[in-house]
Amino acid sequence: MGHGEREQDHEVWGTRMKLREQDRHVRREDPTSARVWPASSFLAQQLQTLVGLDGFRGKRVLELGSGTGLLGMAVAAQGGCVTMTDMPYTIVLIDQNVELNSHLFAACNRPRTVPFAWGRDTCYTGGDGTYLYKIPGCR
Repeated sequence: MGHGEREQDHEVWGTRMKLREQDRHVRREDPTSARVWPASSFLAQQLQTLVGLDGFRGKRVLELGSGTGLLGMAVAAQGGCVTMTDMPYTIVLIDQNVELNSHLFAACNRPRTVPFAWGRDTCYTGGDGTYLYKIPGCR
């Protein structure tokens, strides 16, 4: 673990996860993706109410702006096929967190991570034939 990093325990839908987080001074270019936001826990509660835990099984999920990867990994642990996207400099942290929690995922449900700079990149073609497009003029 590097300087300014720590591992924190989090629980989502009864699943305990360990997440590596970074101090704000370490992630100067964008400190918003270095830590788990309290809004992530709220969103997880809302998803459980709206979708139910079994509602993710077998579904293809694209997470935009994955941050530390908490929600994407929680969905993958429930059987969702998750692709997590974020800025290129954030992917290393997300990959580390996926590895820390690899015991939670079935082989076919390990989350994928894709660097995608919203506002700069215009298209991504996934290895599985998926496409992400930025619609010109949308912000």
